[in-house]
Amino acid sequence: MIDDLRARFLPRFMAASRARLARSRGLTAPASADPGTLAKELHAMAGEAALIGFPDLADLARATEISARAWASGHADAAERCRRNLAELEVAVEALALAQSG
Repeated sequence: MIDDLRARFLPRFMAASRARLARSRGLTAPASADPGTLAKELHAMAGEAALIGFPDLADLARATEISARAWASGHADAAERCRRNLAELEVAVEALALAQSG
């Protein structure tokens, strides 16, 4: 069943993930930082990744979401940790795209 879901939804997931990551970069910029909205984007991405059978990607998105929530709560080092996790997540999504394209 996971393979069927993956085959059916992978193109949509990849497009949505890239769009979420593009929005997320904007949400981490100092002038427009919005860690609460960032956490929501990452929560959705984690759920979608888990649903179509990419648990490692889902875990990385969840870890980044946790960093964003900590940042929103005012934890001093959370913003930088969130940015690092987000960069890692972007690399993982692009690696998945390369792997899926053949």
